[in-house]
Amino acid sequence: MGRQVEYRAFTEADHAAFVERLNAETERLRLLFENEQFGDAATTIGYEVEACLVDEAGRPADANMGFLERLNMPAAVPELARCNIEFNGRPRGIAGRGLADMQAELDEWLALGRRTAGRMGLSLLMIGILPTLREADMDLEHISPSPRYRILNENVARLRGRQQVALDISGEQHYQGRFDSIMAESAATSFQLHLRLPPAEAARWYNAAQIAAGPLLAAAANSPYLFGHDLWAETRIPSFAQAVDAGDVHFVTFGRGYVASLHELFEENRARYPVLLPARCGDAPGFEHVNLHNGTIWRWNRPVLGEGEPPHLRVEHRSLPAGPTVLDMVANCAFFHGLVAELAQQPEPPEDRLSFASARRNFYRAARHGLAAELDWSGGSDSVAALYQDRLLPAAREGLRRLDVEDTVAQYYLAVLAERVQRGLSGAGWQREWVRLHGHDMTGLVQAYGANQMSGKPLSEWDLRRC
Repeated sequence: MGRQVEYRAFTEADHAAFVERLNAETERLRLLFENEQFGDAATTIGYEVEACLVDEAGRPADANMGFLERLNMPAAVPELARCNIEFNGRPRGIAGRGLADMQAELDEWLALGRRTAGRMGLSLLMIGILPTLREADMDLEHISPSPRYRILNENVARLRGRQQVALDISGEQHYQGRFDSIMAESAATSFQLHLRLPPAEAARWYNAAQIAAGPLLAAAANSPYLFGHDLWAETRIPSFAQAVDAGDVHFVTFGRGYVASLHELFEENRARYPVLLPARCGDAPGFEHVNLHNGTIWRWNRPVLGEGEPPHLRVEHRSLPAGPTVLDMVANCAFFHGLVAELAQQPEPPEDRLSFASARRNFYRAARHGLAAELDWSGGSDSVAALYQDRLLPAAREGLRRLDVEDTVAQYYLAVLAERVQRGLSGAGWQREWVRLHGHDMTGLVQAYGANQMSGKPLSEWDLRRC
């Protein structure tokens, strides 16, 4: 949930003052890392999930402010586009039944959200990219009334030399389009995972999250269509990156290499990335400027300084799409946390066996090809299905055991993911199969998708009928 800032014209003096405070905080942060002075606690997890408000025709409905006023839930906030909202989950321990508790919370919140939307004649949908979006939905008329978003748009445009945003994505089809703002970013809606890290081993856990990202995304892909074009299995990845591209500065990134300390990433923030939100955050001896700047750099695995004195360390995994169902999303969450925990605690670091170039290549192969991708792993390449069966699911199961997750809970969620992989059917695959059977009817696709999502059945049990 991004920090809100006052909307005004920032001056060179504002930028200089912000950079001065950013430098000072980054230096104090270096000392915390050197002395390992971070909060330590049991492993906790959290999430953010974005959803779309749609009308009876499956089209985006610019109604998030009225919806949120009716909903009256502090955990729900507006997102970039007026049709989007975000739920911010409560942090909780993963041990025992933590994952099941996460599902119960999200089920409850979405049920309340759907009832609220229904009273407005609308529906609430979790999907990576809404297939009924049109290019005309991407102009500033549809931006949420948050100063933060308008400031980001203005500063990215300034860095881009006021040139239009250009999307150019080659997949199953080829799409090219130009836009006057960062609103094209709003096409991508996500399910973001937060994992609290043990301070002494934070770099190992972060590197493990980088390694796990590709295989996870292959099974979770849910965004094949953008403006009517069939592109990547997870088209959010290239569309989001291009939407906020600022010429020579790439604010969306998988990273440049494995890390020996998370401080390297905060130092890279300071040294390589221009300030987009130069708001004064006060003079308290915290890390408000570090956090505000870090929030404008969209790593697919983002390091986070948590609240508290001293602060704690988290990794925010940002590559997952929203949907298809709460059950499928929590299954993805279980797999991610289990695999990361196991990789991070192996005697031989997996980053010694899999190069960073291979981990990054796996990520983009998975985004493009989904379950059809061939991924590198331990000196060779393999199909996603074989990799899951032989290596990844057993590793995730062992990792969840390390995290003291109740066995029945771990088995339940990993079985949901295993069935999806075994059938070779991701959310992207289901959407493409529906279009193959019924034609290029994006409204019909959204209606059928929404009906299946409302059923609560996991994706592996969805049917392909028209509504």
